Amino acid sequence: MALVLAGGSTRDLSVLTDMRAASSLPFGGKYRVIDFTLSNLCNSQIYQLGLLTQHAPLSLHAHVGIGKPWDLDRREGGVMILQPYQRQSDTRWYLGTADAVRQNLDVLRHARARWVLILPGDLVYKMDYSWLLEEHIERNAAVTLAVGPIDPKESHRFGMCQVDEHNRIVAFREKPTEAMEGLGYMGIACFNVEVLHKELCDRPEANNLVTEIIEPMVARGDRVEAYRYEGYWEDVGTVDTYYRASMDLLNDTPRLNLYDPEWVVYTRSVELPPARLGAQAMVERSLLANGCNVEGTVENSILFPGVRVEEGAVVKHSILMNGASVAAGATLDHVIVDKDVRIGVNVLIGQGEAVPHKDFPELLTGGLSIVGRDAVIPDGIIIGKHCVIEPGVHAVDFDGAPVESGTRIRRGGDA
Repeated sequence: MALVLAGGSTRDLSVLTDMRAASSLPFGGKYRVIDFTLSNLCNSQIYQLGLLTQHAPLSLHAHVGIGKPWDLDRREGGVMILQPYQRQSDTRWYLGTADAVRQNLDVLRHARARWVLILPGDLVYKMDYSWLLEEHIERNAAVTLAVGPIDPKESHRFGMCQVDEHNRIVAFREKPTEAMEGLGYMGIACFNVEVLHKELCDRPEANNLVTEIIEPMVARGDRVEAYRYEGYWEDVGTVDTYYRASMDLLNDTPRLNLYDPEWVVYTRSVELPPARLGAQAMVERSLLANGCNVEGTVENSILFPGVRVEEGAVVKHSILMNGASVAAGATLDHVIVDKDVRIGVNVLIGQGEAVPHKDFPELLTGGLSIVGRDAVIPDGIIIGKHCVIEPGVHAVDFDGAPVESGTRIRRGGDA
């Protein structure tokens, strides 16, 4: 059985996760991030899973539904939404990854599973889990962790593993503060259910699966094995990595192949007409989903279903999510635009000097700005770089003056 951890919240995705879980974030022109894990399970012929949700789950629940696109709408097995709920003896939110799994040990018991895959919901990758499970069984491991090479500069974001010549994990360090060589833990673990049950019940106070369960197992010499994964994977838990992974899809030979007929990425599709290019449209190195209507210029960008770019508008190095519209004369450069945003006539976003954001300088880099869901940007507004426009902002929240780089427009008019 698989348990997918899809309930976490993160400030590292800024306003993109104000109204949704990170795993529900649109990705790649037509997908959501959770589609990759669900499609991996489907392609690996694993059809029994629990989806653990908590933070802003409505969008995720609506997308997954009964799991039909991933062949999970079945009488035996299928997908179960495991949201925290009121019990007679105890009522509480999931306090962490270990606590979330502990509160659902009865699900594993009823499923009579011998092994359980613990999977992240915010990873973009393609993996055949049956190979991991096979190695786990052959090595008689207590737990097997999927690990992959990472840039040492990003080691502060991962659990770093030291592996011996027999692929045994001999040291594990969670998110080191200094750059560290080694293999990064992908957040994918295969446990013997008996081992997992004992570890969680012996440590009822443990809330974090990595630091309070896995790290102690490695430290005392338990059989914690490494499954080396050499394919593409990206944790899209930050604005920077989400944008980087998205733009990588526009390369001549993207590292993540979405066109492989042997490993299809499934999703719940929106029923819209084909994309349309007008007589004056110019499109270069971009992805356009169904329902897009482009009359202007689109360069090196990703347009989700139903996006409209009017004649004279220019969109460059940007991501426009479902239903966004860009009016005539507007120019967007390095912008992530959330769903159902309205960009007015002659609006300019991504102008001026790339001043770091005054509150969260580490979240936005490379001149990138974000416009939150359902925002309306009035005609003629100029917005700088590294700006954040909150969801639901309307014309009354702007005073007509240019929005300086590195600032934030809040609903209610407070910058």
